[in-house]
Amino acid sequence: MTIILLIAAMQAGAAVPDRAAVQQAVEQLDMTSFNNSLNNAGGPGRRRLREFGAQRFAWSDGSLQVTEADGSWFRSFRPLRGPRGRIRLCFTDQAQNGGTYLAFSAIELRRGRDGLYRASEIRHADCAGYAR
Repeated sequence: MTIILLIAAMQAGAAVPDRAAVQQAVEQLDMTSFNNSLNNAGGPGRRRLREFGAQRFAWSDGSLQVTEADGSWFRSFRPLRGPRGRIRLCFTDQAQNGGTYLAFSAIELRRGRDGLYRASEIRHADCAGYAR
């Protein structure tokens, strides 16, 4: 009985972030703050997705999908259940231009003083296939 109450209490404090919060965070995400295909492409003035070139943002199958305008890269951010007030996502990063790059990770975002979100890789049961 105690275990059931503990699990219920833990789940009551957990939430999946809404689409608006995820969209805002991803648009303000410092892509150089975690391992992904854009790490080496950063530099002065190049940290958020739109600063790397034109991007298409669209929601599909419960994920925010971001595709470079030329179709060469696809990135997906699927919201995960986590502590209230935190944004946790399954992140997919895939080359679409004939390359073989494909990476997955579970990330948690935190807003910095400069207004940008920074990501830390985490382990997450609902993203087990993605977590490192």
